[in-house]
Amino acid sequence: MTRLYAIAVFTVALVVACDRVPLTSPTGSTISLSIDKNVLPVNGQATVTAVVTESAGTAVHNGTTVTFQTSLGRIDPVEAQTVNGKAVATFIAGSTSGTAAIHAFSGGARTGSGNSSAGGIEVKVGTAAAERIAVRTEPLNVPVTGGTVTVVASLFDAGGNPIINTPLTFSSDFGALSANSATTDGNGDARVSLTTNRTTVITVTAGSKTQAFTLTALNPPTVTLNCGTANTASVGVPVSCTITPTVSGNGSSSAPIQNVTVNWGDGSGETPLGSVPGASVVSHTYQAAGSFQVTAAATDANSQRGTAVVTLNVTRAIPTIAITGPSTGTVGVPVSFTVTPPASPTVPIASVVIDFGDGTSRNLGSVTAVQSASKTYGSAGNFTVSATVTDTAGTRNTASTSIFVSPTSGPTLTLAQNGTLGASTVGSFTATATAASGATITSVVVRRGIANDGEVVYQGQTGGTFAVGALAVNDVLTATATDSLGATSRAQVVVK
Repeated sequence: MTRLYAIAVFTVALVVACDRVPLTSPTGSTISLSIDKNVLPVNGQATVTAVVTESAGTAVHNGTTVTFQTSLGRIDPVEAQTVNGKAVATFIAGSTSGTAAIHAFSGGARTGSGNSSAGGIEVKVGTAAAERIAVRTEPLNVPVTGGTVTVVASLFDAGGNPIINTPLTFSSDFGALSANSATTDGNGDARVSLTTNRTTVITVTAGSKTQAFTLTALNPPTVTLNCGTANTASVGVPVSCTITPTVSGNGSSSAPIQNVTVNWGDGSGETPLGSVPGASVVSHTYQAAGSFQVTAAATDANSQRGTAVVTLNVTRAIPTIAITGPSTGTVGVPVSFTVTPPASPTVPIASVVIDFGDGTSRNLGSVTAVQSASKTYGSAGNFTVSATVTDTAGTRNTASTSIFVSPTSGPTLTLAQNGTLGASTVGSFTATATAASGATITSVVVRRGIANDGEVVYQGQTGGTFAVGALAVNDVLTATATDSLGATSRAQVVVK
């Protein structure tokens, strides 16, 4: 019994001793390393896997300890145990750029030892992984008056992948940089600002890689403005001008035109035309005469502005007008006037109005051919007859003629007594009225007495024979005839 107890105690002690001493690979084993990323940004991480194989080609026992080593950054954990022959650890690059050489060993198996183990692995960190730098500015150029651009440097590895979280160094041969270094973002881009007013060479460095970029300073765009050889225009008539903007620069470096405007100089304001790639024809109608400065301007992507100015002499085109007619006329008799407006007016005609001088007028409309207008005057006198033409620009012109209108001679009227009273007080009378040419008799009135307010003893439309009673010798009768022109005549008779 004592012997068996001693053996048991020895066995337990041996097991405890094995738990305390790391298990490593047996003699003749080999080890190989792999990593999921060969390029890392500073402070980046990658997974390192060690595969340990016994000489028979089988995986070592689970729990076999593998120790990792790196020349840059660190491994966490430094020691890891195998599971199915694999031990896994994390490589943490740290803040220093360079190439990390990573090795691992377990017992006699060591990477790069020449005992059929694979060599170690290398990881390029930060700028050590840089293969290409691309540099650009936003915007692509700067005005000669000075400006600020954003310098964008993009960092790529040999596979064309962006390298993030990596510092780049910036320098320029002119101007002021906002910073001399910047770190690439999640897209592999690093940005600084540059303020300059001349062509400037920008240099970006990442490790052993260097890339230069030339920022070109450009003059403002140029503009040509052509409003015709005479530079004249008429009120109410559209005038056309051709505007041609040209970018400043060359085929590889130019600031595109962002907007073209025109100001006609008459207070109508500046009219935007948009981004005009070439010649553009614009038109405008002036409402007043005068000298106006037309300004065409082009603004480029650098906010630089080029202008061209043309002075236009704007005049009013006076429409012609003429009116003719008789110099004399008669009340109640129609007369005719002839109006001659412009046949081919520079500005379209809006109206032609005849003023007959007696308070009446007639609008002939927008006529461009000879027109006649008839007029019958209702009263005598001297009248100035005018014709006024107005075009669509509001420009007017007036022509006139004169006419003297004579009164009519009035109707012819007689009033006669038929016989004498004798012993009677009733007398017979005859009123005869004849109208002048162009008129008709409208009434004949006979009154007792000399005045027009006496008793009416006869009233008719054309006259006739009538009797009047209660008369005495030497009584007076007065007759009045009126025609359609308003003319009157009077006649009297003394009773016998």
